Amino acid sequence: MHLYKYRDLSAPESSFERLSNILWTNTFWCARPSDLNDPEEFVWECDYDPSDQTARLLAEVLIKLGRPADKAWEVAWKAVQQARIEPIARPVIENVIDQCRQEVGLACFATSDASDVMWDRYGGRGNGVCIEIEVPNELLHTNLHPVQYPLAKRLHLDQILASYGD
Repeated sequence: MHLYKYRDLSAPESSFERLSNILWTNTFWCARPSDLNDPEEFVWECDYDPSDQTARLLAEVLIKLGRPADKAWEVAWKAVQQARIEPIARPVIENVIDQCRQEVGLACFATSDASDVMWDRYGGRGNGVCIEIEVPNELLHTNLHPVQYPLAKRLHLDQILASYGD
């Protein structure tokens, strides 16, 4: 599989340094999501309304965290029944979102070397380069993921709880 990295060479000297790193060391600059041009990157909302699965998923997380199974089930059931999940989970999830935005590194690539949009935005409006990179196909959906722009960035608490086990 081929991917493409567009670089603007009309920008400051740092553009040449990054290009040099790509060519000589086979490394790419990874940006924090908070530094990207989309202020909503890695920002999502969470639906805290419990489902039929929430208590079970929460109990499984608590067990993995070392709680005895009988206590984990009791705590999970009470949290759902007494509507205590959101006040407890919201600050934790907001912290995870902020931590992702500050600590995760992203490098973006294109799937074509002939994209007018990519040349305009990232290739210096034609005053840059496009570097072709050969990537093993097995990296797709493991280390490399297609960019998705959903209309609503909303997860349900169950998705987050289930992901803890994954």
